[in-house]
Amino acid sequence: MRSLSIAKAMNIDNIIFIGSDLKRFSHIIPANIQVLELPLDIPTSTDENYQEGNKVDCFHYVPLLVKGVTDRAALLSAFFQRSMPLLLIVDVSVEVAMLARLCGIPTIIMRQHGIRSDLPHQLAYQSAELLIAPFGKELETSNNAAVIEKTFYSGGFSRTHLQTENLVAYDDQVAILIGTGGSSLDLNTILLIANQCTSYYFHILGEIAEPKNDFLTNITFHGQVDNVEEILVRCKVVIGNLGHNTVMEIATLNKPFIGIPEPRPFDEQIDKANAMKTIEGFEVVLPEEIGSTDWKVLIERMSNSNSNLSVIIHPNALESTANRIHQLVTELFP
Repeated sequence: MRSLSIAKAMNIDNIIFIGSDLKRFSHIIPANIQVLELPLDIPTSTDENYQEGNKVDCFHYVPLLVKGVTDRAALLSAFFQRSMPLLLIVDVSVEVAMLARLCGIPTIIMRQHGIRSDLPHQLAYQSAELLIAPFGKELETSNNAAVIEKTFYSGGFSRTHLQTENLVAYDDQVAILIGTGGSSLDLNTILLIANQCTSYYFHILGEIAEPKNDFLTNITFHGQVDNVEEILVRCKVVIGNLGHNTVMEIATLNKPFIGIPEPRPFDEQIDKANAMKTIEGFEVVLPEEIGSTDWKVLIERMSNSNSNLSVIIHPNALESTANRIHQLVTELFP
């Protein structure tokens, strides 16, 4: 979603998306964007000799004898050779960024929250021509002066462009967003919250198995939908994890937000929670606190709060990001 938003703002034709499993997004990738599909880089049943190999300090993931890894590197290297001059925006892979640099391809690396002082991140950041943080400097948590100096802070943005001024949020409606990558917001948690808060109606957005017994009448399971904002806008409070896109979509709609930071590499979601902790209308519940939280009291309090979450959204973020990329292109390819 971030890539689509930036690509649209760039307003040029020669944009290529590179990644694995992009076919499932074909219905939302515009026809003018080319796609290079890469094989997965995880071992399969045909990789009988797969090994983790010895520890390599300068990379995060370098297994041995995985055909997908070899094929990806070959496809990328061939693509770099035939596509020069090329600027590669990496969102996000240390290994791809370093491979591009070895092939003489300039890169921009998208930054994420989290404790990223490890050697692979530092080497990748050093190799890049530019770093882009898809958030404002007010959410910066790094104390690395060199990284901060190289970073362009776009300010927050999301795919949501819904006009919300004339849409009503109902006081008894609550949305629960189920993120990918593993979530504490499983069926048991949803039933726990809904059972405590029978005066509220819950809209569940995301992939989750519905209960076999339909004994709670205050829940609708919407599944995976493309137009989540049309449901979110009518809810008074949103509960969800702290993935970047989730946070930015809720902030765009300026909804009171109960955030549950999930365990992620480099403590990404905990770091984001700490960066946002002083914003009015935002509250954190740790995964281990879900069972002991009085959800009725919490949701009532959040429902009566004045959310200021939209402070992290910058109206010109995409335009300024596109301009900064165009500026770098001009510098590299005069």
